[in-house]
Amino acid sequence: MGGFTVPKYRYPAQFAGGERELLDRIGEVLLRGGYVLGEEVAEFERRLAGYLGAAHTVGVNSGTDALILTLDALGIGPGDEVITVANSFHATAQAIARRGATPVYVDCRDDDFLMDLDLLPAAFTERTRAVILVHMFGKAADVPRAARLARDAGVTLVEDCAQAIGARSHGVRVGTASAAGCWSFAPSKNLAAAGDAGAGQRPRRPARRPAPASPA
Repeated sequence: MGGFTVPKYRYPAQFAGGERELLDRIGEVLLRGGYVLGEEVAEFERRLAGYLGAAHTVGVNSGTDALILTLDALGIGPGDEVITVANSFHATAQAIARRGATPVYVDCRDDDFLMDLDLLPAAFTERTRAVILVHMFGKAADVPRAARLARDAGVTLVEDCAQAIGARSHGVRVGTASAAGCWSFAPSKNLAAAGDAGAGQRPRRPARRPAPASPA
């Protein structure tokens, strides 16, 4: 039998049948000069928040930047540790390193390749500030359980939703039941842009560890 090649990506296929409308709309934006934080971005942020059931979303340059900015907003930096899963795109750990913090890895399960939450408690140390839970391949990790474990440890839960927009964990869309959700719209993602793009849900105030008890 003759061989055939299956392309890894078929980026142009997402525009099939809508090329003329797409090009017309891009041309209109360019000619109007509204391509930097214009009304289209604001409308996308509103519609994305509505779809997710989030209070507010912010469009950013990429999913990587969404993670970096979230960690920055949480005040995470040198000397801190952030736990994440070993099985993820390198940007998850890269965002932690960009903030000067140390990534700590928890292995994945062998049935769904998501974080093995049975192993999470052993990864907490006195330097842990946050957990980045990663949803992969359209599959949602167990957010309520991860949130309980993080809360019990006094740290903040963040969700990397780059590869699972619209997925639900226990009936709730991923990225909306933690301190912050981060999304990527790179061309290879579930919801693709014509280039890098991303969004983040504005985080709540970070969880802080209780002050140590005074010596007797």
